[in-house]
Amino acid sequence: TAREKASKLFAQNNKPFTLDYHVVDASHYYPSEKFDAIFSIWFHLSPEIRKKLHLNISSWLRLS
Repeated sequence: TAREKASKLFAQNNKPFTLDYHVVDASHYYPSEKFDAIFSIWFHLSPEIRKKLHLNISSWLRLS
């Protein structure tokens, strides 16, 4: 899996890291926590869901 590959890569380079990911229904996702970074891997959404998701993403970022 991608998680296993990332763990192996960071271990080979002796770099500590924490990987946290969520597999969710993007049309009904409202996280209770804030995130340091958000990565959107390519996936297809209807125009309505994509617009709603993109509007919400900025509110999920932790202010630092």
